[in-house]
Amino acid sequence: MSAFFRDMELCNLVTRKPALQPVPQRTSNYSPLLHNCALRLGVHFNRDVWPELADAMDGLISKHCASMLIEETDDPNLSTPKALALYAACLNLRNEESAQKSGYIHFGMAFAYGVDTDDCILQCGHLVESGQITPQDQALRSSSYWTLFQQDVLRAICAGRPFMLRATSDIHLPLIHPDADQEPWISPFPSGSANGYSSLRSSVFHWSARLACLLRQVVDIALSTDNEGTNRDLRVSDLLADLDAWQRDQPLPDPKSHPVPHLLVMHMLYHLTYIYLLRPYFRAPLEIVPSAAQRCELAADEILELLRTFDRTHGLRNAVASVIPVIFGMATIRLLVLVSNSTSSMTDSANSLDECIGFMDTLAHTWIEARQGLMVIKHLKNEWLPYTNSNSAGGGAGDTSSSAFGTLGGVGDGGGDIPGGMVDIEEILQWISVNGGNSVPQLF
Repeated sequence: MSAFFRDMELCNLVTRKPALQPVPQRTSNYSPLLHNCALRLGVHFNRDVWPELADAMDGLISKHCASMLIEETDDPNLSTPKALALYAACLNLRNEESAQKSGYIHFGMAFAYGVDTDDCILQCGHLVESGQITPQDQALRSSSYWTLFQQDVLRAICAGRPFMLRATSDIHLPLIHPDADQEPWISPFPSGSANGYSSLRSSVFHWSARLACLLRQVVDIALSTDNEGTNRDLRVSDLLADLDAWQRDQPLPDPKSHPVPHLLVMHMLYHLTYIYLLRPYFRAPLEIVPSAAQRCELAADEILELLRTFDRTHGLRNAVASVIPVIFGMATIRLLVLVSNSTSSMTDSANSLDECIGFMDTLAHTWIEARQGLMVIKHLKNEWLPYTNSNSAGGGAGDTSSSAFGTLGGVGDGGGDIPGGMVDIEEILQWISVNGGNSVPQLF
C-alpha cells in the first residue's frame, strides 16, 4: 500500500504547482484503473456508512473502469495484471448473472498480461545479469506471479476450470521484508480492535504462496483419473505430511491472538485444504490416526473459531471472497457429521451448521456467490435433515446439482442431481469421493 500511495502522489495530475516535466500516468505500483477499482471496492464495503454515495457511484465507477481497459492494456506494465484482477473482483459485486462470466474473463486477461507479455515476463534472471533490470524489479515480478498463482488456484477450484498457470518451481517465492512486517495494521474503521498490530504482510504473503502450492497438489489429486487406490492413498499421506510441515514451520503467531485479517484467512485456507484432502475419506478407509473424519471435524472446528474471530474483529460482511468456499467446506463437514454415525454431539453440529448459514448470509450482502452458496446449504439441510426445525431453514436453491456438493466444495449450477434423502447417504458419500464440480461459478 505504501508503494501505491507513493506512486499515486507521483502520478497525480492535479497539483498546486505546475509540473516541470511530464507526469507519468502509471507505474508498476499505480494506475488509474487500479485506483478506481480500489475506490469501487471501498465504496461498496462502506455502503452502510455512505448509502447515497454507494447508490450513485455503483454503476458510474464500473462504467468508468470499463472505459479505461483499452488504454490500460495497450501498453501493459506490472500494475496492469493487478488492476485487471481487481476489476474482475469488482464484477462479482454486481447483481447481474453475467458478471460471473465476465469476471472470470477479465481475470484471464490479468493472467495473460501478467505472464505472457514482454514487459511483465517472469523468466527475467538473464535481464538482471545483464543489468537491464534490478533485483528489486525481479522481486516485483515474482510477487505479481505469486499473486496471480494464488488467485488462479482459488478460481480454478470455485469455477471448476483448469488452472491457467503451470506449476513451476523456478519462480522465487515472495521475499520476506521485516520492515514491511512491522508496519502496523490500520483498520478502515477507527474502532477496529486489530488496529496497531504488526501487519506481517510480507510473511503472510510468503507462507500463503507456499500453502497455495500444496492446495494445488490437493486439487490435482482430487481430479486425478488414477484408478489405483493405493497410489492415491500414498499421495494423500505424503501431502498430509507436507501440510503438517507447513503448519510446523510457519513462524507466524496464533491468528486468534494476532487477528489481522490476512493471517486469519490464511489459516482458514490451511484448514480448508485439510478438508479438501481428507473429505473423500470421511467414510472410506485411510490408515491414519486420528481418522480422516476426525481430522475433518477438527479442521471445521478451527475454521469456526477463526470465523468468529474475524466477524468479531473485522465483520464478515467485509471479508474477501476467499472466505466463501471456507464456509461452504465447513458446512459440508457439519452435514456429513449429522447424517453419519458420528460420535460427535449432534446438537453441537446442528448449531454449527446454523452458524455456517448465518456466516454465509452475512457475506451474501457483499458477494453474489455467497447468496448462491447460502441457498445451496439451506437446500441441502432441508433435503438431508427434514426433521430439523430452525430459523435458518427455508429458501431452497431449486434442484441441487452434482457440482453443488462436489469434491472441491463449490457452489453449483449444472450437472446431474445429487441423490437425496437419508437412505442414499452411502451413495452420496461415494459420489463426494470421486466427483469434482465442473460448472461452479467463480467466487473472486
